Amino acid sequence: MFKMPPTPLIIAAVCCAVALVLQSIALAERAWAINKFGLGVGLYKTCIENPLPFGDKYICKDLYDADETPGWLSAVRWCGYFATLGMTAGFGCIGASFFFQFEIFDTVALSGSGVATLCTLLEVVLWKNYSGYETMGSSYNMTWAAFGLCLVADALIGGGRKKE
Repeated sequence: MFKMPPTPLIIAAVCCAVALVLQSIALAERAWAINKFGLGVGLYKTCIENPLPFGDKYICKDLYDADETPGWLSAVRWCGYFATLGMTAGFGCIGASFFFQFEIFDTVALSGSGVATLCTLLEVVLWKNYSGYETMGSSYNMTWAAFGLCLVADALIGGGRKKE
């Protein structure tokens, strides 16, 4: 039966949901960095604005062939994947705990959100240190925002449900 959850858990669920949306957009976007020529660089593609008045707005190409991808970029991608899984687990388990009062849901939610926090931090640190770009784009900033939201969710999940 549904029992109204404590306010901190509701806020934690919202934080996980917003972080999940931001992380998903950041993984798909091609705006992790902008070079001095206005070239947008993502985790998978690099694009430039088409100077011609016809055709597609952007001209894009794959960043690397599958066998040429540097290790640090693969690590950033995998951190993004695991962060997304952690946020999904955190949000799903908080939602499940609204209906079923099992302590395992809180434990899994905290673990998932903790993994997401660590992975988003690794993602931005690896990108900043190894990419060689100085100007970071909106996807990089969205990942930082997702990290902050996961950190808030961790704190709220950890102290959100009082033992009865």
